Amino acid sequence: DGPNAKSGPNYQSFVFFGANFDDTYTASPEKTGQDNADASLAVGLLTDITKPKVRSGNTALGLAFSPQSGQGALDDYLKSNGSEDEAERALVEGLKAVGADEGLAQRHLPILRFAKKKRFALLALAPELSDLETVQKGGLQSLDSERRDTYVADAQGFIALTQEPKFKLYADKSLLKDYKPSPSEATDEAATKAGQANFFAERILVHEACATAISKWATSRP
Repeated sequence: DGPNAKSGPNYQSFVFFGANFDDTYTASPEKTGQDNADASLAVGLLTDITKPKVRSGNTALGLAFSPQSGQGALDDYLKSNGSEDEAERALVEGLKAVGADEGLAQRHLPILRFAKKKRFALLALAPELSDLETVQKGGLQSLDSERRDTYVADAQGFIALTQEPKFKLYADKSLLKDYKPSPSEATDEAATKAGQANFFAERILVHEACATAISKWATSRP
């Protein structure tokens, strides 16, 4: 909003929800007094965010917990017109089959119902589990180049970004804060550095895959 706000052709808006949906903070009934508070909060925010304008066909909800191969299950759910209970069971099973966490899929159901009611698209954003495991063990260079290009649309821009001092600060303070060395790595400095590098590569792959999938969807709707 405000005098610098821009909208119309070639402009897209993005909103990121940082909830974990894992019972570690707001989703915990002991702390909030309600089950799945993260999803309830997200639906409330989305209701307000999508209210001002008619966004028929031009609004999507991206799901960072779902591997991109789960897109078919999401599309089938949106097209279903029979029993909602059966459609939701099929959706959760479909996402589980491609590697999504079943519990996360269940806790996202209020958001998925909201999207279906509003006729919003659902986007599966995450890399495939097999690709994440490959990167976790050997870094980005160990991933097949075609698979890597699928996830990272602007490879040169990505490389340039990682060389910036501000990005290093972000990596040190944010991306790497959750890294926990294995017992064998903890006693070996070289192993610790290698493990840290692979953890960084895995996190970056997730971020780039999500950004690329969102960008592709948004630019296909100028």
